[in-house]
Amino acid sequence: MKISKRLQAIADFVDQDAIIADIGCDHAQLACALVNDGIAKKAYACDIGREPLEAAKKTIERSECTDKVEAILCDGLELVPADADIFIIAGMGFETIKHILENSEDKLKQARKIIIQSNKDVEKLRMFISEKRYHIQEEVVVHDHHYYQILVFDVACDEPLSNDEIMFGRRMVKNSVFHQFWFSQLKKFEEIYAGMEKEGSKKQAIGEIIERIQKEIGV
Repeated sequence: MKISKRLQAIADFVDQDAIIADIGCDHAQLACALVNDGIAKKAYACDIGREPLEAAKKTIERSECTDKVEAILCDGLELVPADADIFIIAGMGFETIKHILENSEDKLKQARKIIIQSNKDVEKLRMFISEKRYHIQEEVVVHDHHYYQILVFDVACDEPLSNDEIMFGRRMVKNSVFHQFWFSQLKKFEEIYAGMEKEGSKKQAIGEIIERIQKEIGV
């Protein structure tokens, strides 16, 4: 099954023979692809909505993996079986992801990896992870019509993130896509700064962000 660049970037973090739980699975494309490609030995496609779950069941049937992918109607991680060792929470906003994580703190301990892709407010997500003292394993930026940041973490205790690590990542792959993303962000902030007539704390804050990005990507 062909999946998007965004989903493939998430799939690339899944270990061989993992048992995955995809939370908010939508059409279960990722779960089916991981099983059919021989990466995951089992997958749970979980969603809170009945309609998305029915769509997931159809994908599972079409992909001929009903023996390895199970669709589960549940809110977050509450009904995820105990043998799942990698959790995927992707394609949602920060507040929804935060709600799932906060309501499942004990459940998170069973996962060797939690793979997160928030559609927005990634800095807030890193701040949340930092406040919980969770351990970020890996991070990457992928471009698939839009830029997406993917974080992989576990609940092992780690040092809090610095301000720059909250913004740019602690263990980010700083490849060409990373630089392209932050160059595009730099241009946006420069346009905002140029359009601000009055000097003041807001303009100063934007100027400081511009300087931090320039320093990070070396421009």
